[in-house]
Amino acid sequence: MRCDLGMMCALCIRHQRRPKRAAVGQATWVDQPCTWIVRKAITRHQTSDSHKEAAAFEANRSAPKTIHGVVEEMTSLQLQARVAAFRNLYWLIKQEMPHTSNYLPLMQLCKEQGVNILSNLDQGGNNNGQSQRFIQEAVLTMGQCLRDNLLEKVRASPWYTIMVDETTDVAVLSEMIVYIRFLKDGCSQTEYLSIVPLKDGKADTITTAILELLSSCNLPLQQMCAFGSDGAAVMVGKKTGVDVQLRQRVPHLIGINCVAHRLALAEAQAVKGVPYLPRFKDILGDLHRFSDHSPVRTSGLMDIQVITHVTIFL
Repeated sequence: MRCDLGMMCALCIRHQRRPKRAAVGQATWVDQPCTWIVRKAITRHQTSDSHKEAAAFEANRSAPKTIHGVVEEMTSLQLQARVAAFRNLYWLIKQEMPHTSNYLPLMQLCKEQGVNILSNLDQGGNNNGQSQRFIQEAVLTMGQCLRDNLLEKVRASPWYTIMVDETTDVAVLSEMIVYIRFLKDGCSQTEYLSIVPLKDGKADTITTAILELLSSCNLPLQQMCAFGSDGAAVMVGKKTGVDVQLRQRVPHLIGINCVAHRLALAEAQAVKGVPYLPRFKDILGDLHRFSDHSPVRTSGLMDIQVITHVTIFL
């Protein structure tokens, strides 16, 4: 199809087929004309995957359709629409954005930008791929798929280690975050495994939670070669610590204290030997509290920076 500025593809425009890496509104032959008026440009476009898809859609549209063919086409379009919806939801999660409130506006924006495939999400009734139930079930499904893929890699590794740390969430509930390290292609790889709720912070409770997690993941306990923690007494206690209880079941287990926590403890103890350092810390704290949450004092501090030509990032 010729236009004043170049060439456009009627098939790709009709079926909205763009190259995978082309953004909506920027795809040559669909959104923008091809200004390279040579036979090679036409041949290259004819052999592209996007044009082949458009030709296949056109062939199916123009051919006499049976009931079976119509159902297959509807199923294919609905599958593509569902995949597109999952991609939008996955993008929100990866960007750490609230998916429950941003999913529907993102879907609407995509439709306004010409992503017509999303119109095939609506299968009648409540099955439109936009309900809160769909969002939650899709998130759980994607999480389970990622978890299964991770566990498959861990089981293929001859050894693995776990690293745990206790935390308290905004609901003031005790939890334990667990990371796992394993070998893949001769290199170590560290991945997030799970967050486990805890009734309390006792060593017995933590040990039981770790054993139940590994059992639910179907990970052989004897392949665990090391256990990393923050070095707290409940973790590395000589008599009933988590490290000791795990070594009773896995004799070759190596307990490792977090280097960052050990450095922080060493720093706190070393500061006590230099009398001026605690005083210096108090001075910095007083300066911070003086200007913190005070627009007037913060503005005054910025004026001082301008006068002294010293920049301090607040």
